[in-house]
Amino acid sequence: MKASSRLLQLCFALLLLYVGVQLLFATRLAISSQHCWPTTTHDGEYHASSLSAPSRTSFFGGSDARASECSSIGDIKYKAACMQRQKELMGKMKVELKLKDEMIRHAKERSNKDEYRINDSRYHLQQHQLYVDKVKETVYPLEPSLRPAQAWSHNSFAHLSIMGFTSQLFKILTTHPHGRPIFKRKEFCIDHGHFLDYTDRSLRMVNNSTIWDLKLKLWRYHRHSYKRRQNATVDDPDAVTVNACLQPHEMEYHAAYSPLPPTSKFFLIFRDPADWLWASWNFWMDKNMDLAKPVDHDWANGDVHYRSPELFHELILSQGKLRSAGLRFATMREQTITTGRRLIHVVGKRSILFLRNEDLRPQTIVSSGTLRSIAEFSGLEESLFDQSTLSSRTNCNSNKGFEQSCNTTVSAAYSITEGREMLHATRELIYIQFHEECKVWAEEFGVVYDDCLN
Repeated sequence: MKASSRLLQLCFALLLLYVGVQLLFATRLAISSQHCWPTTTHDGEYHASSLSAPSRTSFFGGSDARASECSSIGDIKYKAACMQRQKELMGKMKVELKLKDEMIRHAKERSNKDEYRINDSRYHLQQHQLYVDKVKETVYPLEPSLRPAQAWSHNSFAHLSIMGFTSQLFKILTTHPHGRPIFKRKEFCIDHGHFLDYTDRSLRMVNNSTIWDLKLKLWRYHRHSYKRRQNATVDDPDAVTVNACLQPHEMEYHAAYSPLPPTSKFFLIFRDPADWLWASWNFWMDKNMDLAKPVDHDWANGDVHYRSPELFHELILSQGKLRSAGLRFATMREQTITTGRRLIHVVGKRSILFLRNEDLRPQTIVSSGTLRSIAEFSGLEESLFDQSTLSSRTNCNSNKGFEQSCNTTVSAAYSITEGREMLHATRELIYIQFHEECKVWAEEFGVVYDDCLN
């Protein structure tokens, strides 16, 4: 009996010893991970605890204190890995701080130069008139078979057109009892997604059929819009047709081809520049970066394309020196100015309602007064807007397409980035790069993003 009791005590002691060894090993791993390897915080910022507090003093003046954290690790293997990782991250941060200083200097130079000539309305008008003259040169003369019918004049365009971030507002307008989509799908453009500049003279020399194709598209577009407007108002005298695809360069072509209806109105929707670049980069394929062709539409797909917060951060740091970021982001940034200015010149400021995409969210659309502004501008009765549409979001994150509901989520994480959001440091860099554009948005369009301005 005593022998069996001693045997049980011995087995229990050995079990405790085994558990203690396992706990000690796990603790060492946790310490090593905590002190050396990068983690993602609640705000999406990628950092190591040895590089917290990203100020010049803490990074460079307090290096001895940081090194002592690695020294506290007992295991030689993990201590060496910690020291090496810390050295790499310190070097990376030194480069980033240098690049950030360059961005700030460049932003100040742009501000001093006033490259958009914010208060020079005469210059803006002259620039736009030059473009209009090119457009008329391109469209005319019209072949007899492609001339607009007389009945189309002032009557072959949607009542409401949306430019910018279209999905949420399109669903809000078309689920209203009197809202009617102008086309069977949300987008109805003469140049769907190609951003082709028909005023480029070299284009005519390369392909003689291109201009004919443009004129044919204009003819079909206005013929369909005329028929749709007529049919909609026969069924419902209060019907309002809605189109959610109008490329930035198309307005001058429409105005040159057939006079626009005086009742046509336009929504131009902006978005926080950091959220916009991040969403666009995760949403669309980048032909200057991605090797594989898109699986569906021109959408980015995690099965064949690669995205990460770190890669996006490097593209922003490159300041346009890479083909992907240089062509894509610079064009997007410039178009936020030219699109609004050109639209004002074509239809007049009173025919445009400038909105922030963030104000269309379920949490803010009523409290911000945005729904009331939409109702008053469009002529649609505010009380008749569909409540289920107002209380959810569409076409956000990985739920692509205006028919896809995202409920009320405001997360900036995407499945293609393994559920990770943009780095906090990236957002600040984008605001620096967009500072001049944000000034124009505020001064000329009444669209204010305080984080970008400040």
